[in-house]
Amino acid sequence: MSDTTLRQPQREAPSMFGPLVLIAIGLYFLLYNMGILPSFNWWAIARFWPLILVFAGANILVRQIRQPFGSLLSLIVGLVAIGTFGYLVFFTAPVAPNWQFFNFGSAEFKTDHIAFPMNDVSKATVSITANVPGLNLHALSDSQQLIEGDVSYFDELVFDTNRAGSEVKIDLESREQQPVWFFNPNSWRDLGSLDRWDVGLNGRIPTALVLKLNANASDLDLRQLTLTQLQVQANASRVNLLLPNGSYMGDLKTNAGTMELTLPAAGQQDLLIGMSAGNMVVHVPADRAVQFTVDRAVGSFSVENGRLTLISQNDNNEVWESANFNTATDPLRVRLNISAGNVRVYSD
Repeated sequence: MSDTTLRQPQREAPSMFGPLVLIAIGLYFLLYNMGILPSFNWWAIARFWPLILVFAGANILVRQIRQPFGSLLSLIVGLVAIGTFGYLVFFTAPVAPNWQFFNFGSAEFKTDHIAFPMNDVSKATVSITANVPGLNLHALSDSQQLIEGDVSYFDELVFDTNRAGSEVKIDLESREQQPVWFFNPNSWRDLGSLDRWDVGLNGRIPTALVLKLNANASDLDLRQLTLTQLQVQANASRVNLLLPNGSYMGDLKTNAGTMELTLPAAGQQDLLIGMSAGNMVVHVPADRAVQFTVDRAVGSFSVENGRLTLISQNDNNEVWESANFNTATDPLRVRLNISAGNVRVYSD
């Protein structure tokens, strides 16, 4: 005689989505009848009706998960749906309730031409933070300006110039006064107008350059600049960077992005490159004396031709050199720290 175990069919998690929506609608009409809430923007529901399908589909999916997690996730989906439509129907209406905590506001789009004259300037420090789709940075051609360009932004542009004797410090950055303006559909119509910055610097003035690039695509042609120091921090960005000749220190950091880097053909530079996830391609000019000291954790480092030779290797540490590195007058030293990502080196 054998024992037979009867298995009960698995039941779907009960939906919390429908009851929550009904409760929210009932509370609205109750508060509306009491004169506490204004009438909402019916046009927002008509415009964003596909979100109903999105939330309904998400609720069906999470209900397939074993209890009690399915019911909990259904509750979360319902709350997110109520919050989303609550914002759309109230805070995009012509007359919104004056609740300061939820006052997201909308951002104002502007375009400006910036410039600062070169008069008697002997040294400059320029800091640019680009929170825009992209940055075109280059040397000015036969200009009497230290910096000049066209920029577009929302809300506020910081263009600070401080002069002490013959030295000038310039800060350029866009800031949003309403940090969550993006969630207001009234602001979306201007997103397409937000353009790449086009900024030029004077190539005759020794300059310490600091660049912060946030989620954009930037083309940085610095070959005609006179640099004393270079700092670049790129976050989730695509960067094409061409470095100038001369003697300077460089600190380049890229995080979750891609960078195509062309090294200088002459001069004495010391570059520190940090990479945390992403891909990098490095171009070494022909006959350039160079040494790569590589420290990698999870990432990879590869040389695509035979001009660089592996000199030493220890665990994840490698040293690569060109044949003329030890005899060169002005060699280039590159220290490369790879947390995660891929770096390929091409020698022209």
